[in-house]
Amino acid sequence: MTVFYRIISGTELKEILDGKKIDRLVLAGLASSGCYGATVREAYRLGYQTIVASDAHADQIRGKADDLNNQLAKYENLLIMKTEEISFSKR
Repeated sequence: MTVFYRIISGTELKEILDGKKIDRLVLAGLASSGCYGATVREAYRLGYQTIVASDAHADQIRGKADDLNNQLAKYENLLIMKTEEISFSKR
């Protein structure tokens, strides 16, 4: 059995995000096929506006980052953007 770790559920992070009324997450990281992918899916499932930095995650297995980006492109309202396209200005 493969276990993928997430960073939101089961930690204090959800309480912190909700307490600060944060509803948009920009995600970057390592292990596209593992904890990063699981965290992206979890954020999306929990209702956060989820933005994937498509050029800011990687995997030790060649092609896995691109595979994940292609899989996530099918999720409605999940944004996939290059880092240079992401803005942190107030909405």
